[in-house]
Amino acid sequence: MENVSIFQNFIILGITSLCFGVFLSIPKVDLIVGGIIGGISWALYVFLMRISGEIILPYFISTLTIGLLGNISSKITKRPTFLYMLPGIIPLVPGYSLYYTMFYIVTEDYSLALHKGIETLFIAFSISSGLIVSESLKKILNNLLKKLKV
Repeated sequence: MENVSIFQNFIILGITSLCFGVFLSIPKVDLIVGGIIGGISWALYVFLMRISGEIILPYFISTLTIGLLGNISSKITKRPTFLYMLPGIIPLVPGYSLYYTMFYIVTEDYSLALHKGIETLFIAFSISSGLIVSESLKKILNNLLKKLKV
C-alpha cells in the first residue's frame, strides 16, 4: 500500500466501506456518506502512518474522525450514528494483525505471535478509545449548546 497515493486509498477503501454497507443492509441514502467516511478514515490513517511511522496513534485519530463525522452526519440527517460509523470503521479493523497472530501461533513462533498479538490488542484499544472519545465530545458539545441556548 506504500506505492498507492492517498487519493487512491480514499477511493479504494471508500468503495470497500460502501460495499460493506450494502452487506449490512444500510439504507441507500446513507451508503454514500458511510463510504466517504470510510475512505476519509483510511486515507487519514495512511497519511498519518507515513508521516509518523507509528500505527497506534493514526488508528486512534482515524477512529476519532469516524466518530466525529458519524455524529455530524447523524445530526444533519436525524438518523442513527451507527449507520455511518459501521461502514466507516471497516477499513480500520485489524484483520491483518490478527491473522498473523494466529499464523505465528500455528507455526509455533510464539515470540512473533506475542508481538503481533500485543500489537492487535493495542490497535483494538485505540479504535475503541477513539470511538469513546468521539461520543464523549458529542455529549460535551450537546450539553454546552443546551446551556448556551438557555
